Amino acid sequence: LVRLNCENFREIVWQDLPQAEKYARVFYMYAQRKGRHMNDLLPDVATAGVMARETFMPPQAFDLSKCQPASNKHNSEWHPQEASDWQTLWTSPWNSSHLASSSALILCMTTEMKRDVILFYQTLFAQSSQQQPFEWSSSTEERHFNNRVMFLKRLIIFLAMNKVLFTDKENSSDLLVWPYPLASLLCHGGRLLLRLHDVQPLEFINFL
Repeated sequence: LVRLNCENFREIVWQDLPQAEKYARVFYMYAQRKGRHMNDLLPDVATAGVMARETFMPPQAFDLSKCQPASNKHNSEWHPQEASDWQTLWTSPWNSSHLASSSALILCMTTEMKRDVILFYQTLFAQSSQQQPFEWSSSTEERHFNNRVMFLKRLIIFLAMNKVLFTDKENSSDLLVWPYPLASLLCHGGRLLLRLHDVQPLEFINFL
């Protein structure tokens, strides 16, 4: 049995470990999300580590430059070589423990957006890669593929030349400039609304 003087203990912790209050709040929020599923085995080791890093290490900020694939004379993330590279690109690093840390969430988001960029590039310029040329089953299939790629190229140019705005509030007119890679607009199944001025929708679709 351990007996503590609460006032002295609180004062000591407050002076020597000021992050303890923040960690307690993070743990409380985690327990609230788990609800009736919270038990003595939770949080698991991975989640507890994420919450601790969020509390005791400086939080990370989103850096757009880290979404750009790296390239050097020996290797290029723009051009996956092995089957395992492609499997990694199509796999999400997301897991539920990321909800316990904004830094972990930002790192996951950055990784996914970099993969979006690579996949979109490979979709638009697959035939420009220095690999064995793809053999089409028919000229019709090749023509249809080229038409789809040209559609995407025109669409991404349109988005790049015009201001893309977004809001994180429901039915809000408070719009902010899109701060993420354009590829992420089209890679996660989100809704994209186009507002045309002095242009008929059918005319725009025919342009694409």
